Amino acid sequence: MLLALSLGRGNAKAQDQSAQHGVYPLSAFQPGQWVERVSGDFKKLEPFVFRIHQDAGYVTLPHTHPIDENITVLKGSWSLGMGRRFNRAALEPMDTGTFGMAPRNMAHFAWSKTETILQIHGIGPFASTVVIRLIGSPAFRSTHVTPLSADLKMPPSFCAVVPPKPPPSM
Repeated sequence: MLLALSLGRGNAKAQDQSAQHGVYPLSAFQPGQWVERVSGDFKKLEPFVFRIHQDAGYVTLPHTHPIDENITVLKGSWSLGMGRRFNRAALEPMDTGTFGMAPRNMAHFAWSKTETILQIHGIGPFASTVVIRLIGSPAFRSTHVTPLSADLKMPPSFCAVVPPKPPPSM
């Protein structure tokens, strides 16, 4: 009985110190906007959420993160693959509502089949390191980049637009 009373008091105290809450609807991205900061600061040791807009045909080059990257497709059709080289055959399709996870320090890449909005969440600090291989060199090198520019208007520097292939001529 005494244990139940002490637990009850602890819960009441915890409820008084509850974290702030909020609702963040999916809104349209403005022209030129690639990233929307939703919650938290990805540069700090704290929970964060941000959204990324990618046009159809975007290729995200192989890269790593120092933390697990938790990815939810909010809109569109997107594919995620693991490895140090972009390989279309290794891509796993992710449609709207699908969750994917790239473990910390594991090289991964992606492709947007359609216009896509992704939601990324985790506990920071969050950064990206692009994995590149110079032509003629068997060694891989890494370049450190951050996924969000200061003004949140530029796409991540490790993305490239690859136009869809035209249909074969008859």
